[in-house]
Amino acid sequence: MPSRLRMNLAAAFLRGGGFLGAAALLAACGGLAAITSCDRSVPGPEWMKGAPSQARIAVSTRVGWFLDHKEFQTLIGQFPMADQALDLFLKKARINPATETGRITLYAADLEKTLTTPGHRPDPAEAAASLLLQLDGFQDPNALQVALAEAFPPEGSMRIDGRDCPLFVILDLNQIHFRAATDGRGRIWIGDLKALQRRANDQAPGPRSPITRAGSWIDPAAPVQGFLAPEAWLDKAAKQIPGDWSKEIPKGITVLAWSVAPGKEAKDGHKLELALVGTPEGISQATPWLQRLVALTNALPNAPSVAPELIQERERVALRCTLTTGQIESLMGRLGVPGMKFKPPGPST
Repeated sequence: MPSRLRMNLAAAFLRGGGFLGAAALLAACGGLAAITSCDRSVPGPEWMKGAPSQARIAVSTRVGWFLDHKEFQTLIGQFPMADQALDLFLKKARINPATETGRITLYAADLEKTLTTPGHRPDPAEAAASLLLQLDGFQDPNALQVALAEAFPPEGSMRIDGRDCPLFVILDLNQIHFRAATDGRGRIWIGDLKALQRRANDQAPGPRSPITRAGSWIDPAAPVQGFLAPEAWLDKAAKQIPGDWSKEIPKGITVLAWSVAPGKEAKDGHKLELALVGTPEGISQATPWLQRLVALTNALPNAPSVAPELIQERERVALRCTLTTGQIESLMGRLGVPGMKFKPPGPST
């Protein structure tokens, strides 16, 4: 059973103890503040439960958030073919961002060099084969699939998760062939044929998989969510990340999942949930890493007054806290999602 530890690290800083004082406070209060708690009844975000096994990084946003925040679209804009295919689909699907509940998810695999080398631009065909888009959770998935069938020509089928899924032609350019597949569960997959075939040969994560366990500890309703599977590329990434951050990245972490619920106004701050799953040794290293992260952010000017919360068990740990706009944007950059802006949302989000 996990223990729930509530601590105000900012107060420890104000008393002059710094990070070591905050860590000592955590240890001293552990026996008094521990509260037993069972796993959340919510199984986690659907987009994580259907994640391709080879995905190393993913970002999922509510459709309204994606369409209303133009600067956020620069993330997918790093991959022009995927950006063009998604833009073409969204325009023809006639989605209303003011009322739509669905999500757009970008999964990426085999992009270690792109993610860790500043200014690197992958070969277009290489990037296309490594990216996969998913649309899920829409108010009327049947209407969305009808719009897809009306707007794009059919082209055979592909078997995904044991079902024959119709394919539709989205975009062709030289050796790149973007298609959309409807999987019978209300989801639409968009990607190059190579990426779709990789997904077709894949199996969804099981209920006890690291990604599912990490996802169960983040907010499935948050407008912006994501995950990292750092074991495959974190050593390379650490060499590119400036400052002491690279030295503090914990080893033995299999999945790091996160969610952000932006405040209605800038003064409200942004609620962050960060969950890590890994080996017991990795979690032991990750706990002080998270403590230090919160301590550093709380020590900055204009830090929100909400006390952070740390939940820990043997192979899993989670952090919940509220960060300012500058803090959350900096953190997203450190998690491999640069350029994400969190201005107050408009009426449509």
